[in-house]
Amino acid sequence: MNLIDAGSFERIIDGYDVRLYTLKNKNGMTAQITNYGARLVSLFVKDRHNHFADVVLGYDSLQDYLDDTYCMGAIIGRYANRIANARFSLFGNEYRLTANDGMHHLHGGHGLQRRFWFVNEFSENEIEMHCSSFDGDDGYPGRISVT
Repeated sequence: MNLIDAGSFERIIDGYDVRLYTLKNKNGMTAQITNYGARLVSLFVKDRHNHFADVVLGYDSLQDYLDDTYCMGAIIGRYANRIANARFSLFGNEYRLTANDGMHHLHGGHGLQRRFWFVNEFSENEIEMHCSSFDGDDGYPGRISVT
């Protein structure tokens, strides 16, 4: 099993320490997750020949994720998909969103995939992260907190 080097993810972005976390269960399944966008970077599971294989399509360095336009391994938010003309109505109010796909809004705009996620808990086989989005963020109404 060739894990991604955690050193290739260590960087300070906007004053926050970005890291790569490695989780492993009792069967040897191993996941690597970064707190930049709460992205699943790799997931090693046993194949039918009892060999570990990475089943996640992704990159080997943080810089590749910073340059990524496909949201590889990322949590998408606040919305997953395209909102035509970057606007929607809710309870009679029209909201104009950030246009990031021509004149449309895709995958929550700047979204949660490009945010620093705070780590609440971390152990050998568990991680809990959280991120907040303020009222008006990318044009969305209401504040949300995602864990």
